[in-house]
Amino acid sequence: MEGSIFREDLLTGKRSILVLRPDAIGDCVLCSAFFRELRRSVSQDVRITLAVQEKVFPVVETCPYVDEVVLYEPLRSRAESLKERYDIALAPRWDIDYYGTYEMMAKSEIPVRVGYSCKVNQTKARMNSDADRFLTHPILYRDLRHEVEYNLEFLRFIGGDVVSDDLEVWIPDDAYKWAESFVGSREIFALIVGGTAPFKRWPVGFYEKVAMYFMDRYDWTSVILGGDNVSGDWTSFFSKKTNAVNGVGRFSLKQAAALLSRCKFAVGNDTGMTHISAALGVKTIELTPYPETGGDPFHPLSIRRFGGRGRNSLILQPRKAIPPCKSVCSIMESPHCIADIDPERVIEAVESMLSG
Repeated sequence: MEGSIFREDLLTGKRSILVLRPDAIGDCVLCSAFFRELRRSVSQDVRITLAVQEKVFPVVETCPYVDEVVLYEPLRSRAESLKERYDIALAPRWDIDYYGTYEMMAKSEIPVRVGYSCKVNQTKARMNSDADRFLTHPILYRDLRHEVEYNLEFLRFIGGDVVSDDLEVWIPDDAYKWAESFVGSREIFALIVGGTAPFKRWPVGFYEKVAMYFMDRYDWTSVILGGDNVSGDWTSFFSKKTNAVNGVGRFSLKQAAALLSRCKFAVGNDTGMTHISAALGVKTIELTPYPETGGDPFHPLSIRRFGGRGRNSLILQPRKAIPPCKSVCSIMESPHCIADIDPERVIEAVESMLSG
């Protein structure tokens, strides 16, 4: 089927729906509204299965809008067995498919297979050139939208109703109880210092200045969060301050999310954990290398596509790309354009949030 813009009721009469979301933590947080609105659009006896990567599983394990959460890779390996189980497969990711999703859908021979066309942008056309022939309904939609809206537009295209674009994070009760016990009577704030690439990570020394200010001024406890993608040496910082918690690689994703829900505020790089903080409604400052002026709005770093969404979320950017970078940061090996964001600017933004 030729990629096209259409609005067609593809949900009526379907008894079993497979949703494929094999990308990153932040992508699944930005898809949380889609899961809720999809459930709202079908009857309660329709079974919805969500397939995700193993690292994302804790984020969606207790999602109340799906009947089952499964791991994507094992499902992909037995794609041929899915035809009899599902009536329709949905892949709402708008951009490049790095995960073999379209091929997996075709191999499954699930009767109705819906995804965004490879022709939505030039890079996807090059990287996923055969995608449309694997789909029964490729959607060609090129307008600039935030990822939350791409997900919800996908649902509208297939006949679903959208009532709200609010994001959600589902934290189990045991994680909340653990966080309550861990925090005790302390007032805490979080610094989310990880990131998928060095150029997306604000310098450690800048984070230290922010942490020291709020620990000294208010006697609050800082919690440093991140996985195995944290750069820089935090040893001297933790040796100087007793009201600092090293959570790097220490807490599970559920525990970290529960801790964030208890925070006065969070400051973090453009990463999944920062998206979780924003979606929870925590006062969140996201730091990005994407510049205020001159950046390509369709770029994977663009805040118009991927900026944190939440009622208390603020994004701070470099004023412009720092030479030799032109429109977007191109020095990948270390913090570069993002280092144009001064610690005092972050402190001022946090203070303004707290007083608002």
